[in-house]
Amino acid sequence: MKIIVGKTSGFCFGVKRAVETAFQNADKNICMLGPIIHNQSVINELNVKNVGIINNLSEADNRTVLIRAHGVPKKIYSQLKNLGINYIDCTCPFVKRISQLVEKNFNAGKKIIIIGNPNHPEIIGINSYAQNQAVIINNIDAAKKFHNDKNLSYLLVAQTTFSSQIFDEIIKILRADNIEIQNTICNTTYQRQEEARTLSKISDKMIVIGDKSSSNSTKLFNICQENCCNTFFIQSSADLLLINFRLNDRIGVMAGASTPLHVIEEAVFLMNQLAVEEKSFAQMLEESFVNLHIGEIVKGKVIQVSDNEIVLDLGYKSDGIISRDNFSTSSHCYLKDLVNIGDEIEAIVLKIDDGEGNVILSKRKLDLQRGFKEIEKAFKENSIVTGKIIEVVKSGVVALADNVKLFIPASCISNSHIKDLNSYVGKTLDFKIIEFNRLKHRYIGSCKEILDKGKNEENDLSNELKVGEEFDGIISKIVSFGIFVNVGNWSGLVHLSELGWDRKNDTLDKFKVGDKVKVFVLGMDNKHNKISLTMKNPDKSPWRDISQRYYEGKIVKGKVARINNYGAFIELEPGIDGLLHISQISDEHVNNVNDKLKINDIVTLRVLSSDEKRKRVSLSMIDVK
Repeated sequence: MKIIVGKTSGFCFGVKRAVETAFQNADKNICMLGPIIHNQSVINELNVKNVGIINNLSEADNRTVLIRAHGVPKKIYSQLKNLGINYIDCTCPFVKRISQLVEKNFNAGKKIIIIGNPNHPEIIGINSYAQNQAVIINNIDAAKKFHNDKNLSYLLVAQTTFSSQIFDEIIKILRADNIEIQNTICNTTYQRQEEARTLSKISDKMIVIGDKSSSNSTKLFNICQENCCNTFFIQSSADLLLINFRLNDRIGVMAGASTPLHVIEEAVFLMNQLAVEEKSFAQMLEESFVNLHIGEIVKGKVIQVSDNEIVLDLGYKSDGIISRDNFSTSSHCYLKDLVNIGDEIEAIVLKIDDGEGNVILSKRKLDLQRGFKEIEKAFKENSIVTGKIIEVVKSGVVALADNVKLFIPASCISNSHIKDLNSYVGKTLDFKIIEFNRLKHRYIGSCKEILDKGKNEENDLSNELKVGEEFDGIISKIVSFGIFVNVGNWSGLVHLSELGWDRKNDTLDKFKVGDKVKVFVLGMDNKHNKISLTMKNPDKSPWRDISQRYYEGKIVKGKVARINNYGAFIELEPGIDGLLHISQISDEHVNNVNDKLKINDIVTLRVLSSDEKRKRVSLSMIDVK
């Protein structure tokens, strides 16, 4: 494996100057006004040295304030002077030069155009020198919409980290006699982007190292992705563990202007190690893995989640991949909201090898198989099915119940004539299955029997129920996302997350249809005659009086419950998990939480803060006595 590191990778002049200044003054009671650079690992190292971030000058508390490399609005300097606050200006000299250029031309009567991201702190700062009246253009479409008033004179400048390629395209559109163009893109940025473009064209894999909040790192990733489909954006060397490296790979490495040298070196070292380990596994452990077959149902633990796919550890020689399309019937699902690292997922095997050594799985197909069994059971038992209306079709609507699509004819959706079926889209209805035919793919539901039975009943929820009231109920149905409970004449949902205060008790296994349970009314929807319920007794909330039990400075013991990239969650008591941030694990820099902690470890910690309203406890292992 050959690894080529871009010569322009890592700290640029402005960032290096700012970081060195911060560390040189770390012992002098200082704080940062916003992150000094866009790199969380550097911010974490400064936090360990008691250099914290403030978002308002009122939080300075007699500390010297560091002005970040991206600069700040002009008014901040006046506020610092008026409040008598000492400060160290770490603004990049190139950014400072642009601000001065803008102020001079604005005062001379010119209109200012800034090419860049309007939400980036650098642009916000520069615009303040034009009294926040600059025209900010972020892309080619915006440039095409710009109206050039020929009676005005303009000065055009650019964000130092803006894409040089897009800048050139914008200039072709805007170029005019009354617009003075100053290409203020940092020369190092330009060279880095050009090197990334060249290197990505000749590499099998591209590794872009930088913080996800960094503008220049994101642009490097976009450039590399255009030329190399196997481009990966990582923030630390730990992220490399999720990438398959082959011994004959040609690896290109680029790093953003805010990426420390030691992070780049660690990544290169680990890539070499991973390639050697792959060879060892292929030769020595082939026979120790389980065997898989197409159509087999498997269970795996989630080791990576992205916007487009989930990666599972199957105990097999290859990882399992569930794409977004193979995860859910919904086309709008966001995987990061639905799945966490460490979750166990069952799925069905579609392919043993997709050509890159991965096993292709489908949770959607497995859910569909199980859904058909539930629908068929409801048909045979003449029981009620609950489904969501997702589409209007000819002569009726389509409902989704237990992941199965069913047709409800227009004549069966109501006991009165409906002029516009579109009003039902998005609603959840109860109905019965009146036809179930797998061979003809005919699955038909009807609401009429249920509506006819209750058409004479009064349906005003507020007359019978009040939010917060406790009721005895009977479980009428159990689904993957919770349980339905009958309360008097009403049926309400207890979502999986509302089954109890103790996370370990959030399981459906202990319930069965017909069980009597105590529930509390969480909310009511009079318009749609729906209620939401909870089994969490508010009087028994473990978060009550949390600040008295876990006050700042208290020494406590807990068990490691979950680990992720930014820290670990520690179980202090049933229902109470506190966050131990990676920066609070040791007074030395920690790259990977798993190097220091394991699931079920018992650790001694110090409470940093607790918040009953937000249900949060912050913990630290540093200076624990």
